[in-house]
Amino acid sequence: FGSSAFSGCTGLTNITIMDGVTSIGSSAFSGCTGLKNVTIPDSVRSIGGGAFQKCTSLASITIPNGVTNIGNGTFSGCTNLGAVSFGVNVQTIGSSAFYNCTMLDTITIPDSVKSIGGNAFQNCTSLASATTGTGVQSIGTYAFSGCTALISVTLNATNCTTMGNASNPVFSGCTALKNVTIGDTAILIPAYAFYNCTSLECVTVGENVHSIGTQAFYNCSALRRVQFRGGKVDIAYDAFDYCGEYALCCTEDSYWQLYAMRKGIRYILMDETAETEFEIENSVLLSYSGDASKIAIPSCVTAIDFEAFSENDTITRVAIPQSVTTVGNHAFTDCTNLSEVFIPDTVTSIGDKAFQRSHPTIICIENSYAHRYAAAHNMTVKFVRILIDLENAVMRVEIPYDDEPEVSLVHLTGVSLQVVGLGSMPAKTTYRVGDKLDTSGLSLEAHYTNGMTSVLRDGFSVSSPIFSEPGEQTVTLDYCGQTVEFTVTVMNEVVSGDADQSGTLDLKDIALLTRSLAGGWDVDLAGQDVDVNKDGAVNLKDVVLLRRFLAGGWGVSMQ
Repeated sequence: FGSSAFSGCTGLTNITIMDGVTSIGSSAFSGCTGLKNVTIPDSVRSIGGGAFQKCTSLASITIPNGVTNIGNGTFSGCTNLGAVSFGVNVQTIGSSAFYNCTMLDTITIPDSVKSIGGNAFQNCTSLASATTGTGVQSIGTYAFSGCTALISVTLNATNCTTMGNASNPVFSGCTALKNVTIGDTAILIPAYAFYNCTSLECVTVGENVHSIGTQAFYNCSALRRVQFRGGKVDIAYDAFDYCGEYALCCTEDSYWQLYAMRKGIRYILMDETAETEFEIENSVLLSYSGDASKIAIPSCVTAIDFEAFSENDTITRVAIPQSVTTVGNHAFTDCTNLSEVFIPDTVTSIGDKAFQRSHPTIICIENSYAHRYAAAHNMTVKFVRILIDLENAVMRVEIPYDDEPEVSLVHLTGVSLQVVGLGSMPAKTTYRVGDKLDTSGLSLEAHYTNGMTSVLRDGFSVSSPIFSEPGEQTVTLDYCGQTVEFTVTVMNEVVSGDADQSGTLDLKDIALLTRSLAGGWDVDLAGQDVDVNKDGAVNLKDVVLLRRFLAGGWGVSMQ
């Protein structure tokens, strides 16, 4: 169809384009205000700019799989367009392609799309949810500007490097945008990506994101939560400038907890399975907003703040860790169902009204500060049994809860961690491309200030290197903020040459193969896959190839 072929045909209501047509020209059906139904065949490869501009009766459109390009302003001003289905081969959505499509409420952009033009969905005032595919590399300025109903955005792009700029942000005027999810397929958040989204409250960063660009969330003044699901991310110094009192959401002992603790940033420890959420800043527990009835306060907490649990009628039992020294005033006021609280001997300050109008049993060590406090406030007391394990520098605390007595192991009072070293290497240190880290046999040695050493086989975090290419990979262990590193070797995928069936190619395999070829009567390789070059015969060529591989010849394909 040529340019402007049916432009202004206001009486045209239905169009079926015949198979074999490869393009729809610019403005081909522009201004066909009565057009309600359009059928486009798979033979069409491109739809020109303004092709259906101001077709104000068009309610839905299916872009067929043949289309690779949607031109500038193609559906601009289609004010009744409420549903768009994109074909799986669309690569380009032009500038203003869906400008002012005021009935459009949901957009899911396929993985094939590489670029979204400027103003592409501008003023789509009913658009509430937008999801990008993995292939998007750039999103033009003002692409979603004026989408006043837009609440949720999910960005799945694996390498989106451009999203508008500070002067012309993508989401300018998106006054309702509250939730942004960066999918696990994405690897970066571009500069200015969500610049000046002043209603944005929650951001979830996918586990593979490694970079957040300059001013990416600049002036998101309503931001309350940023949840990091992966490891370390390179964050631009001004990425979150003027974002108010936001908190990092993370799991206990994660990189992001340590990051927040080092920076003095408020953070929320989340445990979805236990339904717990602890808001913490500078090691002070500010509040708890989970739904669990029995909770253990994280060991990173040193103080429980004023009214941290006040008026919580869900909690029935609280275990305070050895790290806590202070319980603030009104911390547990009006917790009407609270029946038991374990308080260790490290606590030396409890607010006079910490348990006002709450009547829990205080479980504590005899003659401790908590014991004296409970006696002074006429509270019921139960004592724990303490067993000190000098060899491992821990205390065995037997806590007599009513329903299920519990044993807790904690570090000795007054003993601090001095240095952490590698106790033993894991059993497996050589991997093939595509493998996953195996920590079997791995241990740490924790050395304390009183000369004690504790062997740790769990309780520390282990980085998870991606074995995507051959070479050496560094694995980092983290325990209480101290790190230890070791290296493992990654080899190309090998399925031949393992003569001794050890699971690892080494000099023993070369020796066995050589002895076998020399007529070694004590070597039987029958039935074993030692034909390294797959030429149908086991000979010295296989030995040579195996030697080159072990000498670092990464160009050798051991398939």
